[in-house]
Amino acid sequence: MPTLSRQAFFDPNGNNLPPAADVIGLYKKYGIGKIRLFGPNPATLEALRGSQIAVAIGIRNDDLPNLAASQEATNSWFTTNIEPYLKDVLFSHLFP
Repeated sequence: MPTLSRQAFFDPNGNNLPPAADVIGLYKKYGIGKIRLFGPNPATLEALRGSQIAVAIGIRNDDLPNLAASQEATNSWFTTNIEPYLKDVLFSHLFP
């Protein structure tokens, strides 16, 4: 019997959305094991700490030119947006 994989997308930039912690609570409740974020969002990443939900995280289009042009900018982006969560968030993919 095939294994089902549940995945959903969450973009916290919409209007009238519930707090990230509530959304992640629903992911846990319904056994959704993967999430795709279109860019780093501290509130969402905080809510994902210890959840064991696999996170695919994107780089915002506005950030790409700067990151492509400079290793220092890339290091800074990583240090700010990913490194603080490495011990407690399960990152599966990083994509542009």
